[in-house]
Amino acid sequence: NVLSQFMHAHTDCHWKSAERVLGYLKNNPGKGLLYTQQDQLNIEGYSDADWAGCTDTRRSTTGYCILLGGNLVVWRSKRQEVCSRSSAEAEYRAVAMGVREMLWLKILLADIGVETEEKMKMYCDNKSAINLANNPVLHDRTKHVEIDRHFIWECIDSKEWILPYMKSEDQIADVLTKALCTSQFEKNVSKLGMFDMYAKLEGECYHIVYREPGLDIDPVPWARVPRVARYPRRVSLLFNPTYGVIVD
Repeated sequence: NVLSQFMHAHTDCHWKSAERVLGYLKNNPGKGLLYTQQDQLNIEGYSDADWAGCTDTRRSTTGYCILLGGNLVVWRSKRQEVCSRSSAEAEYRAVAMGVREMLWLKILLADIGVETEEKMKMYCDNKSAINLANNPVLHDRTKHVEIDRHFIWECIDSKEWILPYMKSEDQIADVLTKALCTSQFEKNVSKLGMFDMYAKLEGECYHIVYREPGLDIDPVPWARVPRVARYPRRVSLLFNPTYGVIVD
């Protein structure tokens, strides 16, 4: 999303960043979203904003994701159209965008005969934005977000949507607004339902035996593969599609 903003005038720095993205995709060929069956189809959303993250325009970046029955169905990262004067305002605009998407999803489900049982939830990690949404009094300092504020207040007043608080370290929408360290990134994408179909190459050491007619080769150290690998055959074929055999 960030790289696409510089397609018309990219530099060497942007090209190197694009190569890093391609390298990540190459090194993770088996990663994708895993969709599972759930008993209830509840709509939950997570919204976040990177306040004044753009160094050129100082506009904030909105990021939100929506899960249906625990499965990711909608996600978006978009730069806000106007500058926000505070982090609460930036978060508030992000919540408004996410709520509009949730309402659209609920209408779509109703059109095909699917009804949601519980109230919709949009998790936010900014208490000031939550207080602004739950406060029916419009102050002078918040008049510039009046339209978004009235929209959210009407949704809350209708009793079909709530805005609970979530700690920043648990906010999974952070991956859509800012760069994260490897551990935090992997944690968030795992919560979003990202699954690697290939076994991780870590754990106890196994050996591989190469068997070829008329040629005997002693077992050699192979790779560190989990003993309870979910796809042992796939792992063996991945490294040697012809002769690979996993032995303990």
